[in-house]
Amino acid sequence: MIFGTQNDLSAGDADRRSNMKSTGLLLFSHGSLAAESDATLLKHAERIRERGIFAAVEIGFLNYAKPEFDDAVVSLSTAGVKRIVVAPYFLTPGYFVRTALPMTLHSAKDAYPHIEFIAAKCIDYDDRLPETLLSIAQASSTPDIDMEDSGLMVLSHGSRDLKANSSLEQVVAEIEKRAFFGGVRLAFLQINSPSGPEAASDLIRCGAKQVIVLPYFLHPGNHVQEDLPKLLQLLQGDYPNIKFKISEILGKSPVISDILRDRSITALIHKEMVKI
Repeated sequence: MIFGTQNDLSAGDADRRSNMKSTGLLLFSHGSLAAESDATLLKHAERIRERGIFAAVEIGFLNYAKPEFDDAVVSLSTAGVKRIVVAPYFLTPGYFVRTALPMTLHSAKDAYPHIEFIAAKCIDYDDRLPETLLSIAQASSTPDIDMEDSGLMVLSHGSRDLKANSSLEQVVAEIEKRAFFGGVRLAFLQINSPSGPEAASDLIRCGAKQVIVLPYFLHPGNHVQEDLPKLLQLLQGDYPNIKFKISEILGKSPVISDILRDRSITALIHKEMVKI
């Protein structure tokens, strides 16, 4: 079930409406040194704030950027909230979700015993992601090349935790089922394989005249601003007769705002059901 408004989630439940009025949302992110890389998260916070579901919505970064996590908690506490749902702004449940976030929450609970902290799931897999990626990729396609002659490369960072890549593999598998592109390949910038050049070679060998590289990233950080253009330059040099395009990053899609909101509401409702 997707909860879009306060009326949707209340379903006539006065207690739940009251709880939402005293619940704040904290969007938890790693942070980046790259200029303007956190603009996407600010936009998601703005969209969720506009829906008026939570009493207040703040952003808290673990490193590099401000406001820091503790600053966000102070802001929410000042706003008078009794509980804070912490939504991890991460695509996969890697180190920062499984280890760093629990440690951060433990410290926050000690420092603010009067506030209840509830952790939501990270973005992970969601049924809306395959169609979202297809829409992003299609918008970047060259009009004079048919989709069956185009290859889609979904490019991710990579992780030493192989389980962290399972949701991405599921998203790519769902895109392949739709048979919209002539070929779809998953690729990684680091750690895992196949690499970008390996995935591109495979797509071209299967007949792709155009390769769209879709960055499976939430932030337009250094990987997107620096590493991707270098990769495209390398590929274009190796295959001068093939068109290569970089699409928008996944993180700019409004669908991510919806997923963050829904993960947060689900976490809160599940917490209430457990108490009952």
